[in-house]
Amino acid sequence: MAVFPGTHVQLQRFFNENGGPTNTLKSGIKKPTLDVEPKHILAKAGDILLCHYQLARISVPNTSPDVRYMVYFRLYNSRHNPMTYKEEAMTNIWLDYQGV
Repeated sequence: MAVFPGTHVQLQRFFNENGGPTNTLKSGIKKPTLDVEPKHILAKAGDILLCHYQLARISVPNTSPDVRYMVYFRLYNSRHNPMTYKEEAMTNIWLDYQGV
């Protein structure tokens, strides 16, 4: 996996400047240009990577002879139903995460 550091904040700003994610998609506004290079995450067996849901990321080829297993877990606040979409979470990336 490779991540684009800081893009969770950059995407929040983009959505705020363009009327939110729904308006952005409906209006045909071009996707934001990420102004950072991806950083390849090098991990060992058993390592855990925690990242923000809005952080831009991409998959990268596994060049080792070993099988690579990945599991994604989504963390959410107990006051948020994980089966619902909260558009304001795209424009306020720390919504429902007090103390962060």
